[in-house]
Amino acid sequence: MLEFEAQELRDWCDGEWIKALAGDCVRGFSFDTRTLNAGEMFVALKTPKRDGHEFLQAAKDKGAAAALVSSAHPAVDLPQLLVEDSLVGFGNLARGYRESASATMVGVTGSCGKTTFKDLLSCLLGGKPGAWSTEGNLNNRIGVPATILAMPIRECRFAVVEAGISERGEMEHLATIIDPDVVVFTSIGPAHLEGLGSLEGVASEKGRLASKNRTRRVYMSESCQPFKDRLAGGFEYEIVAEGIDEKGARKFTHTVVGDYTRISIEGMDREFEVRGGGSGLASNVAMALIAASDLGVDAAELEGRLRHWRPGEMRGEWKSIGSARVYLDCYNANPQSMLDALETFDRLSDGTANRVFALGSMEELGDCSSEWHRRVGSSITMRSGDLAVLIGDGAEAMKQGLESNGDRGRIEWISKIEEIQPILSGFSGDVFVKGSRLHGLEKVVSYIAQSVETEKVSC
Repeated sequence: MLEFEAQELRDWCDGEWIKALAGDCVRGFSFDTRTLNAGEMFVALKTPKRDGHEFLQAAKDKGAAAALVSSAHPAVDLPQLLVEDSLVGFGNLARGYRESASATMVGVTGSCGKTTFKDLLSCLLGGKPGAWSTEGNLNNRIGVPATILAMPIRECRFAVVEAGISERGEMEHLATIIDPDVVVFTSIGPAHLEGLGSLEGVASEKGRLASKNRTRRVYMSESCQPFKDRLAGGFEYEIVAEGIDEKGARKFTHTVVGDYTRISIEGMDREFEVRGGGSGLASNVAMALIAASDLGVDAAELEGRLRHWRPGEMRGEWKSIGSARVYLDCYNANPQSMLDALETFDRLSDGTANRVFALGSMEELGDCSSEWHRRVGSSITMRSGDLAVLIGDGAEAMKQGLESNGDRGRIEWISKIEEIQPILSGFSGDVFVKGSRLHGLEKVVSYIAQSVETEKVSC
């Protein structure tokens, strides 16, 4: 069980205790009184939607040991650690705890693929608790410190921490907390352009993760090569590449065989196999294998651990439902991940089957949104009998891109995901599903399943 003493908490965040901590320690942290466990510290965050200070009494009633606050509430009989800003203070707690840890800290960021990479590298390093990692994609100013403060410091040899940003200045804060020994850039592409401005802006901001004191090695994928100087920050770096001629690059090759991808890496004496396909996945796997090997895991262990690893839900998985096969990759989307997923679907789908492309628009692309939606649309060559169903603000531009390839197939435009249900009723063939998270495109699976059940009943 994790334990944090009152004095170290105060010192880490430069706070002031309002009413002394009754017990010897705090046993974890929580932002939500509904899930708070007795003995934890309640972190009272202020957001545009709510003020956590309004829930201090509820936290006390649930058995909180203390609260981290930005304003004192003496009427609530609960030890309170007062700081100027509770979110910044929470990050400072994590930074202090990180400084006391001996685990090798790996910071992971990128425009896409970072959650998959984080899960994969953690698996290759042996998994929890020895290889701690971010839960899901809790990669922001709340998720990063929460990940570090949940780390079992005595058992942990490695920590793989994901850092995600959408605005300028955010990475500087996250990098200060993580202070990584190793940094991995999975990709640089057109994501969060609304807040980061341009590809150069994306690279410059993400590159701040490799600007801290402890960093000794940087890995980056082939897509990062044009921005290598912005990313590496003067540290030693390695580009993991398949299709470019870069001096000193760690080279790999991949081939797709059925539902599997086989990967060979220069300098490793065996071929590795992973379930799934696509150049993005192959790059992530190769980079994770190289990083894990450099961190001391032997090839035989890597091979065995990789064999049992699977990508997370809605991150490029095939589902067979009746006479339909669904390629579900709709956890989120940006142009780079969309193009990679489309390439994978095209390679692995049945060359004679009818196809449906359920395409949601991609968010936070700023002034370049229409251009990128047209580009994604134009990358799809529809066959006679194919159908594209579009949803979201970028649908019109995506439609223009689709039409630029000729008039094969047909295009439908829907305003809400429920409208796709009758379109898919009785469909037989392959279905591609991808778009930004807000569209709820995963409902396509249940709609097809309902259609199959209806057909069974009617028979």
